[in-house]
Amino acid sequence: MFTRSATPIASAPPEPPSPVPVQAGTNPNTRFDDFVYKACVVPAVKGKGLSKTKTLLRRGGCKLGHVKKVEVTGKKEGKVLKQAPKAGKVLAPGAKVRITLGK
Repeated sequence: MFTRSATPIASAPPEPPSPVPVQAGTNPNTRFDDFVYKACVVPAVKGKGLSKTKTLLRRGGCKLGHVKKVEVTGKKEGKVLKQAPKAGKVLAPGAKVRITLGK
């Protein structure tokens, strides 16, 4: 027969398991622990100026591709109007991002 305890059971969440150390590259002929894949993660550059766009692309591991210039008026002059591929896309390291710039 079961009896109830007089003290309530604590409702604390369980602790996550401790990380198990994994040693990559234990074989001297294959050194996977020295390899770091730095993908190009396309930043959101729409609405930014060309200088800021170049900085963001470099930080994201991408390069500036073809720059198409179109005539615009007002606040859009000197700003990125379109970009391809879209922001957030993960590409190969050093992939080129095309932009359309207002002039």
